[in-house]
Amino acid sequence: MGHLRVYIAMTLDGFVADTNGDVGFLDAYSHGGFEEFFDTVGTLIIGRHTLDQAIGFGPWPYGDRKTIVLTSRKLPTVPGANLNRGSGDLRTISDQLLEDDRDAWIVGGPRTIAQFATTVGIDLWDIFVIPELLGSGVRLFNDDRQSGQLQLLDSQRFDSGIVGLKYKTATG
Repeated sequence: MGHLRVYIAMTLDGFVADTNGDVGFLDAYSHGGFEEFFDTVGTLIIGRHTLDQAIGFGPWPYGDRKTIVLTSRKLPTVPGANLNRGSGDLRTISDQLLEDDRDAWIVGGPRTIAQFATTVGIDLWDIFVIPELLGSGVRLFNDDRQSGQLQLLDSQRFDSGIVGLKYKTATG
């Protein structure tokens, strides 16, 4: 059975985007490893705001992987994308996604991640800490309802200054 996963970068002070929602600060950094991670992913879960942002970057970056967009609005047509509207109970959505052995990647944004963290639970957290301080912007953790203990599985320092942290949600 697959896992619900978060794979995301944030600044040292906890922001995933600046006050305008821009993630351009990430352009100066690389760490590798994304392709290995992406090979484990069968389905992406994405919020509508993050979808609109990804479309604005240019060609669809996720190929034909099934992408569930949590929205009540009509989905746009995006060349090369396999977009599906997800609505209803998050537990039902996640149970359907994890029926095979591939992981479901909760791409974002923070509101979508928070909904899954507080409603269903997230199995694995891959967080890449970018060596920048934004001071303000969109926080990864901005919801005081998110709580729980995580167990560190791995950490890695990259030449770019990024630190990769991999956690699993602790149980019992």
